[in-house]
Amino acid sequence: DLCFMLDGSGSVGKKNFGKIKEFLSNVVDRFDIGPQNTRIAVIQYSTDSVIEFDFDDYKTKEEVMDAIEGIEYEGGGTMTHKALDQMRTELFTEAGGARSQLEGHPRVCVMLTDGKSNKPSSTVKSALEVHDSDITVLTVAIGRTIDKNELGVIASAPECLNMFFIEDFDEVSALKDAIEQKTCSGIVLRQLNYNFYPDISI
Repeated sequence: DLCFMLDGSGSVGKKNFGKIKEFLSNVVDRFDIGPQNTRIAVIQYSTDSVIEFDFDDYKTKEEVMDAIEGIEYEGGGTMTHKALDQMRTELFTEAGGARSQLEGHPRVCVMLTDGKSNKPSSTVKSALEVHDSDITVLTVAIGRTIDKNELGVIASAPECLNMFFIEDFDEVSALKDAIEQKTCSGIVLRQLNYNFYPDISI
């Protein structure tokens, strides 16, 4: 079960958000999509967090692709903690269409962002709760205004393998192979203790 968290904040812009959607479509196209195969869900976060679609809204790759195309850019702030909470408490649940990890269905989230959250302490708290739920998180950071410490807490351990940094939105498509390989591995990793990041206060 694979969730994408898309940064829809004002700093991204409509044009760059279109590049994020193109990247998402290219990644999804590499998977066998279906109720018994990979299930896809998408959250867009800005001032608020919005579930664009959950794991059982669409049954085929074509339906998922159409749904991605229909996602509209929100704009606003960067309340990352709201998306992390919603992903954990609403998406990765039976009501959200997620399947049991005990039956061999890993839970993976790919988060894309071009900056840092508006409420770092809340984001750290929410990220730790996500990792306690055994959800593997990969972070994709775009640009130079990111907070590596914050992303290190959000990404699953070892963060050196689960954090991706690129210069600008034009390079997003180059991550397709890496993301596919990581999500297909199905390894559920636990997060490092936040004390490894002394610059972040809880």
